[in-house]
Amino acid sequence: MFEHIGEEFRGAALGDARLSARLERIGEVLSRDPGSSFPQAMGSEGQLEALYRFLNVSPARRHVLSSIMG
Repeated sequence: MFEHIGEEFRGAALGDARLSARLERIGEVLSRDPGSSFPQAMGSEGQLEALYRFLNVSPARRHVLSSIMG
């Protein structure tokens, strides 16, 4: 049902190719088990920290993310 969520984010214009790739990976990981918590889904402390850093974005990037995610 959610297998292709990462593809939905592919090429998202976040102003940095690394951020766009990270969004795609996050979508893929979280779509594997949508009911899991972030710590469960991410699988490691490093990946969890990377998710939190990604989510803690500037207001300008937050606006872009909200427009992409609906």
